[in-house]
Amino acid sequence: MAQELIPKEKIKTSSIVDTLFLLSLILLIILGGSYVFLRFKNSSTQSSIKDANDQIIKIKAERNNDTERYVFNAQKKIKDFSEILGEHRITSNFFAFIDKISYEKVKFLELSLNTETKNVSLGGETENFDTLGKQILNLKKSDFVKGLEISNISLNKEGKVNFTVNFSLDSKIF
Repeated sequence: MAQELIPKEKIKTSSIVDTLFLLSLILLIILGGSYVFLRFKNSSTQSSIKDANDQIIKIKAERNNDTERYVFNAQKKIKDFSEILGEHRITSNFFAFIDKISYEKVKFLELSLNTETKNVSLGGETENFDTLGKQILNLKKSDFVKGLEISNISLNKEGKVNFTVNFSLDSKIF
C-alpha cells in the first residue's frame, strides 16, 4: 500500500455547484412532500366521493321505498274502490222502470226497495178497481217483475182504492 507523502490539495467545488446541489436537494424534498400531500388529498377525495355516492344510493333507495309505498297504497285504494263499485246497484234504473210501467191514474205513496234481495213493496192509491187492474196488468207484462202479490186492498174515505203490491225484481234491472 502506497501512501503518498505529498498531500494533495482538495478540489474545491465552485459555489455555483454547491448552490445547485442545495437547490436540487430542496427541490427533491419539496417534490417528495408534494407527492405525499397529493396522495393524501387524493385518498381523502376518493373517500369523500365514495361517501357521497353511498348517500346518493341511500336517498334513492328511500325515495324508491316512498314511491313504492305510495303506488302500493294507490293500488290498494283502486282495488277497494273497484270492489265497492262492482257491488254498487244503480237504483236510478229502478225508478226509470217504475215510471215506465206506472199507469197514469195510479199514485205510489210508499216505496220499499231492498237491492240485496231485490224485493219491492209499493203502496199506492188509485181512483177505482179498474185502474188498479190496469196497473197490475202492466206489472205482470214486465219481464223484470217476478212473484207479484197484491195485498191490503181497501177503500179510503174519499172513495179511492188503497193497495200494496209486493214483487221481486230481475237482477238485470240493476
